[in-house]
Amino acid sequence: QDARQQVSHMLSQVVEITERKTVEETLRLSEERLALAADAGGIGMWDFDIQTGEVYWNRVMHSIHQTDADTFIPTFKTQWSFVVKEDQVAFEEEFRRCMEAGRPFIREYRIEDLNGEPHDIKAHAHFIREPKCKATRAVGTLIDITVEKAEATELIRTREAALAADKAKSEFLAMMSHEIRTPLNGVLGFTSLLRGTPLNPEQLGYLETMDESGNRLINLVNDILDLSKIEAGAIRIEPVIYAVRPFLQQLHDQFRNQMAEKNLQ
Repeated sequence: QDARQQVSHMLSQVVEITERKTVEETLRLSEERLALAADAGGIGMWDFDIQTGEVYWNRVMHSIHQTDADTFIPTFKTQWSFVVKEDQVAFEEEFRRCMEAGRPFIREYRIEDLNGEPHDIKAHAHFIREPKCKATRAVGTLIDITVEKAEATELIRTREAALAADKAKSEFLAMMSHEIRTPLNGVLGFTSLLRGTPLNPEQLGYLETMDESGNRLINLVNDILDLSKIEAGAIRIEPVIYAVRPFLQQLHDQFRNQMAEKNLQ
């Protein structure tokens, strides 16, 4: 202003803030992507300022604890108050030991949300320290693993039931095999006794067929008992010379009566 208090000059300063604006926009997009990724992955994120006591929760944290993001103000004390009572003391002691030692805090535990519903939680936390100072911040994540824990428990239960059923099956087969073997040995014993009696050639042929069928059934019973070897991976397959014609003759002799009854060639 001049002596008459009239504006005579104007001084202004122009500062280019393009770079600052670009950095701010990049930071905003980065934070937005991080928040979207956390929401999509169901990852609760929290930030605890140890010096001021302030705690930040993202939306997933409020969802896990069933709290209202607009009215509920989380604190360090209220965050751990959701932990089930029998674990609270041990949980907080472990957290403080990790904070003092500067090592990550990794733990699975149970909480009860604001409605009293139980949840299985997996937590990770890292501590930020100033040079030669105590921790100033704790930043962590929470993941609700209730469904995964239930599925794992169900898988274990199903596996145990399957193993029990498989064991019962093996025991049943072994028992039945032994039960079949006893009367079968009696049948084979009587066929041996019949050989010592007067028989015509036709009757002797029938007796040989009975004996061969009985021995084949004995072999089948032994194969059933070998199931335990198969399950243990102890069965070994070996190539051997095998006579096909005698085998076919045995089949013919075994089934010739049924074939004759049905007029099969």
